[in-house]
Amino acid sequence: MKSSQFNWRLWSSIGFLVASLILIWPTISWYSLPRLERDRAEASVQPETVNPYFNELLDQMRAEGGEETLAHYRDVYARSSGILRLGLDLQGGMYLSYIVDPGPGMEPGDAIDQALEVIRNRIDEFGVSEPSITKQGNDRIVVQLPGVRDPGRARAIVERQALLEFKLVAYPSAEISIPTMIPAIDAIDDYLAAQAPVVDTTSTVFDSTATVVGDSSAYSLPEGLTGDSAASGTAPVPTLPGESVSLPAPVPAMQEGGLFSGLIQSASEEVSRALSVMPGDWVIPSGEIRDQFLEILSRPAVDSILAASNLQFAFTRETETTQGMCAAVFLVPRDMTHGWGSNTAVERPYYLLTGASLTDVYVRMGGDESLSNAPYLILEFDSQGATNWERITGENVEERVGIILDGTLYSVATIRERISSTGTRLSGGFTLEESRDLRLVLKAGSLPARLVIAEEQTIGPSLGQQALNSGLIATIVAFVIVVVFMVVYYGVGGIISIAGLVLSMLMLFAVLCFPGPLAQMGVAGLGATLTLPGLAGIILTIGMAVDANVLIFERIREEKRNGKGIRPAVEAGFARAFTTILDSNLTTLITALVLYRFGTGPIRGFAVTLSVGILVSMFGALVFSRSIFDLLLKKRTRTDINLGFTKFFLGAKYPFVARRKIWYLVSTFVILGGVVAYFATGGFNMSIDFTGGLETNVVTTQHSNVGELSSALTGQGLEGVQAQALEDYEGTGNAFVVRTRTMSIDSVNAALQAAGCTPMEQAAGGGDLSYIKQIGPRVGEELRTKAANAIILSWVAIIIYIWYRFQFKWGLAGVLALVHDTLVTLGFIALVRIEMSLTIIAALLTIIGFSINDTIVVFDRIRENRKLRRGKTFEETVDLSVNETLSRTIITSTTVFLASLALFVTGVGEISNFALTMCVGVITGTYSSIFIASMPLVDWRAKGKKKP
Repeated sequence: MKSSQFNWRLWSSIGFLVASLILIWPTISWYSLPRLERDRAEASVQPETVNPYFNELLDQMRAEGGEETLAHYRDVYARSSGILRLGLDLQGGMYLSYIVDPGPGMEPGDAIDQALEVIRNRIDEFGVSEPSITKQGNDRIVVQLPGVRDPGRARAIVERQALLEFKLVAYPSAEISIPTMIPAIDAIDDYLAAQAPVVDTTSTVFDSTATVVGDSSAYSLPEGLTGDSAASGTAPVPTLPGESVSLPAPVPAMQEGGLFSGLIQSASEEVSRALSVMPGDWVIPSGEIRDQFLEILSRPAVDSILAASNLQFAFTRETETTQGMCAAVFLVPRDMTHGWGSNTAVERPYYLLTGASLTDVYVRMGGDESLSNAPYLILEFDSQGATNWERITGENVEERVGIILDGTLYSVATIRERISSTGTRLSGGFTLEESRDLRLVLKAGSLPARLVIAEEQTIGPSLGQQALNSGLIATIVAFVIVVVFMVVYYGVGGIISIAGLVLSMLMLFAVLCFPGPLAQMGVAGLGATLTLPGLAGIILTIGMAVDANVLIFERIREEKRNGKGIRPAVEAGFARAFTTILDSNLTTLITALVLYRFGTGPIRGFAVTLSVGILVSMFGALVFSRSIFDLLLKKRTRTDINLGFTKFFLGAKYPFVARRKIWYLVSTFVILGGVVAYFATGGFNMSIDFTGGLETNVVTTQHSNVGELSSALTGQGLEGVQAQALEDYEGTGNAFVVRTRTMSIDSVNAALQAAGCTPMEQAAGGGDLSYIKQIGPRVGEELRTKAANAIILSWVAIIIYIWYRFQFKWGLAGVLALVHDTLVTLGFIALVRIEMSLTIIAALLTIIGFSINDTIVVFDRIRENRKLRRGKTFEETVDLSVNETLSRTIITSTTVFLASLALFVTGVGEISNFALTMCVGVITGTYSSIFIASMPLVDWRAKGKKKP
């Protein structure tokens, strides 16, 4: 060993150790703070947030010490830059995946980029610490909101279209207030009369005394447009300042209305007051009449009639009155840049005024001109918007204008005079929270395209903490098991391998924590997030990281048994193990990269962790461990290093090749047993990852077992119901996980309520344990395709690699063993009804990587022995090679199995299923590496010799 080589290995190891500690320290410092302190620090940098939890913390800090306290926590938060963030499954939060559906004529790329910017602005205004809003593929946006405590409100803010429009009211007007006097409505009546009767209008005659419904204070008027109430207490009538406007003449009684017009009722004074409209305006009662009205409007022929006149109906919000629920309805232009009725050819481009012209939005409380103290919004326009507003109001004095948001009419007022100011007022019976949210979405801008929910997952903070605790416990247990096993079996060598494992883990976390303190200098990081599957990847890395050391130590032991001294044995052991370590780890890395390519969300985190873990473990074994051996052997008087006295399968000579047909039969029976289990149990228990649907946690006092609950929910109309008991719930009643293919959250909640269940986020004390997951059917189908592609692609990639490193037939034999492992594991999954999810697909791919790792070690030894022992037949070489690597195969499999077992015992939910699948996969992978993988090579070679 050259001194320069020794120095290189030792100093590079020390350098990586120091760098790793520096990069990890900010993360350790941040998470050592109490949760409340971290929350306060995050709230301190968001003084304008509308997040109620952060607002509460801000009020507390202001009460304690004012600006000085806030400045202190801002300094604390500044130290959190560059740290490793926890995923949603470890701290709670909300995961949303949307398909962006661009409107007609809009480029998909432009639509997704604009939507991304709008959503990012809205989330920034809402106030979420470390949100992630990213583009995925060509039509997806993924939104991750850590620590959100009001997921319903957050989702509404993200999804709201926020399309604000200002439109003149075409009808009813002072001149025309009876529906049948309007040509378009009359044409609809004629069209319906020619069709089969669809409604009964005998009780809905349009007359001046028709009954009405609605809450008036809900809608007030824009700035410059006021509503004056008569002394007699009649409804507020929108008028110009200082001028009077007469009410429309009483509506003459009509003996009969058409099939469509007859559904429209006239507002009485009481109803008009409730809806902030004029007496005689049109109203539609909620219920059957409204449903009939909307059904008629949905017909293409009716829509064409209205479109020909450039008209559309606009509804106010449904409001409760003494007569029930109803909404006012008006006819407004579809396109404000053109006239309506007989004037559709008239062009008025300057009449276009939307939320795109807004420069700012303010929330104000009711004042002198308001009928109540309800909050309202002040809308400020840019110069072009203000100019258009001035022309609209100036050219339409005594006409009415409506303010429409996302298709709902919020305000209707009479234009009293030209309005030359840059702002106007919008009211609509908002609560303070609604007005703040509305200000947020208006200020951020309207979405340029429709968002279709593809996937949703909401995890309560306590549930996330439970997952974090169980993951940390599993990591510690796995580490202790591996430490004890390696030290007992390999003595000093075991201690060296554990030191290398510690360095590898530090380097792994350093990569995930990058840039650490360098973030203060503006260095950008990887944006890595630690998820529960990522923790699983770390645990598997712990089990697999010692494999390289086991290969090296077994090689050194062989060289010593062959009569070499410790120094040449160490030199030869590292040299001969290098190729095997490289090949076996690269094949595992291939499967990890495939998993990253086809995985989503946390599964990608698992792939990243496993990939980095493979690379750093190779450094720990090949560089760090070698430097320690060199350091120990630097002293010339040292003649040996204790590599343990326990030896499994030393000198084993099992006749694996001679009995290969027995192993073929055993494998065939096991696989056939899995096939029988698959059909006997009705196939795989597919999760909503692949079927689409909704999953949530519920609490009930009426149902004590899974069967009762499933039957009750199926009886309420939910499709594909599956229920699973939650053992860790400590509240009142029984807790269950409910899965259903029914996609509508409202429908699911209604069925749950009817069956005596309460969503856990609504249960007393259960909000922190809430969990909601929703996946659209399109995404489920895509994930099924991705899962199959990932497994097949991993097989193909491994065939190509082994073909390159060995021979093509060897690659086929290796993949044949992988197919065997996959089928056996799938049979077990079908037998015990483990839910087939993306996490299980990740387990299958990990098993493929682990199994081919073992197989490559055997193949590498066969190749080596063919060169060194030319006098032996191929069958003898295979037997010898399998026996020589038997000790290494069993030891590595044991460490990985024990790590997976620790994860199974301490894990929860999908991670527990992942670990159980891994345990079975490790067993079948070990079996195939010993008894199956090499045997086809013998058969194929024998057949080749028989050919003439």
